Amino acid sequence: MAEVCARLRPALRKIYAFVFKHHLPLGLISAVTLGGLWPTPGVALSKLPTSYICVICIFIISGLKLKTDDVKTAVKSWKASIYGIISILFLTSIICLELIKLMGSHFDRLDVPEGNTTNATEIQCKAVNASDGAEHKPLGPQEFSTGLQVFYAMPCTVSSGVVMVAQVNGNYALSLLLTVVANLAGIGTIPVLLNWLARFDADVKVDAVALLLKLVLTLLIPLLVGKGLRFIPKVVNLVTKHKNVLKVTGNVFLIMLPWMKISVTSNKGSFDCVLAVSVVALFGIGLMLHLLLLAINTVMSLILRLEAPAAKVIVILCSQKTLAVALSVLTFFPDNLGDQGLMSVPCIIAHLVQIITDAILVSGWLAYDRRQEAKEKKKSEEEQEDDDSDEQALENGGETVEMQLMKMQLVTSC
Repeated sequence: MAEVCARLRPALRKIYAFVFKHHLPLGLISAVTLGGLWPTPGVALSKLPTSYICVICIFIISGLKLKTDDVKTAVKSWKASIYGIISILFLTSIICLELIKLMGSHFDRLDVPEGNTTNATEIQCKAVNASDGAEHKPLGPQEFSTGLQVFYAMPCTVSSGVVMVAQVNGNYALSLLLTVVANLAGIGTIPVLLNWLARFDADVKVDAVALLLKLVLTLLIPLLVGKGLRFIPKVVNLVTKHKNVLKVTGNVFLIMLPWMKISVTSNKGSFDCVLAVSVVALFGIGLMLHLLLLAINTVMSLILRLEAPAAKVIVILCSQKTLAVALSVLTFFPDNLGDQGLMSVPCIIAHLVQIITDAILVSGWLAYDRRQEAKEKKKSEEEQEDDDSDEQALENGGETVEMQLMKMQLVTSC
């Protein structure tokens, strides 16, 4: 038995390392699956103020992990800092929201009878069955459009972008500065962008002031509380010691948000109105928009002539959008705006797409950097060998290559 355990231990360690590294995407996929197949627990929790508790806990933990010590060193990269803030808060969001609005005619709308949000038998879906003669729009229900608009109105990711920048040897201090400033300022810009640019429904409008107040109470204040606790030395030591536990705990709270929303949606029967082709289309839209943002930020990095470490920050961080804030914003939406579970689906898919795409980008960038370093190392070694041979020739009373060339030039001139 002991031998079997010894043989299994390396494999178990690899499995544990894989699950820990990818626990957020794995958890999100599991939440969607579990909520769709067995909605009862999620529905029960959704009747309590669990969503608000999860949001508050997420941002207290984010504040506990928020490091600002190196932020002031990033001010030296002023061009990248200014463009980064503009890109994260306005440029990328405006471009994506306008493109999503252009796709608006390709989304269906779910009609749910007034006063009924739980009885699945009374839910009426437009164009689900080809047999009823209705025409089904390829991009799915209108809630998918709403979810996409909410996701792309968000600031950059709170942690994954900084981690990827560090992995690719980018300017860590600059990524930290942009993350802190953009997410704090985003609490004010999100209601404005959604009220100004988003198109949800003809008779529904987002109350920007009410949304701003809710974001301040549930996002900004918990974030500042968590950051304030870092001024206590014992708290900093505990955070440093248990950083992995905090990371997993925060992500568990994040996973619970879509799990509860998906459970309620599944219980109402709204997923009966969604075709597989619409879900596939969401992956395509998410990939298209993310590649577009990567291209725009790459071009701007070249135009601004940013150094490689700063350019890596702009390309990676400024092209990402935060899932945590997007799901939190959906929690505050009125019921007549649509089904929040359906709205959360495109947010999750867009998040998974950007994480996978950027992981591939980081791996490719690192491989490119290694090749460049190998070429430079080889070149420097060759130059060193030439210098060593010249010195050896001088020591032996011989002539260096340069001296021989000079003699040849003199003979030719004579």
